[in-house]
Amino acid sequence: MAPGGFASLSSGAFGGGGEGGGRPPVQFSERATLGGIRDAELGKGSVAEYAEVYALITFIRNESIAYPACRTDKCNKKMQQNPGQDSWSCEKCGNTYDAPEYRYVLTVSLSDWSGVNFVTAFNKEGAIILGGRSANDVEQLRVTNPDDFQALLLACTFQSGVFRLKLKEETYGEQQTQRIKAQIMDVRLTTDFVHENRELVGGIKALLARP
Repeated sequence: MAPGGFASLSSGAFGGGGEGGGRPPVQFSERATLGGIRDAELGKGSVAEYAEVYALITFIRNESIAYPACRTDKCNKKMQQNPGQDSWSCEKCGNTYDAPEYRYVLTVSLSDWSGVNFVTAFNKEGAIILGGRSANDVEQLRVTNPDDFQALLLACTFQSGVFRLKLKEETYGEQQTQRIKAQIMDVRLTTDFVHENRELVGGIKALLARP
């Protein structure tokens, strides 16, 4: 149990695939808060830590929402458009395509009663947040119809849900500035508010029953 009384997960939750997968969701009483994550300095050091929070999306950055990724299987590196040509090349694998496969790299602000944290959502989690839309479709919308693009981001803001976060200290810039980066590893947006409220009531009763 991490400082603050919540669970610090050495691996993921939600039972899904990918890094840290295979665990069931943590109990309601073991959920973290954004302020608790900050105060406990989860992720500080050389080992990534995980926490599960219930939070509200209060902001989705409208710049650099996706990048042009290589379409080669398991590559996903950023592609560069060839000057004066309608083709794109990948420096890593050397392949050339007529178009890239855009992948999400969303910057999202999560808020709860205890604080605010900016987090990153990559392709699968970004698609969930933006209503199941692919990064290709949303990037095309951004270019061809900016007003509808802004409307989409606004419509997807203020969704609540359970977010599994990976927290890891990283070093940036020439001055070697260190800060803890938070990445969304999985998300369950709230669709059943009755169930969520029952869990909340149960959590309150469990706290009141403590000696």
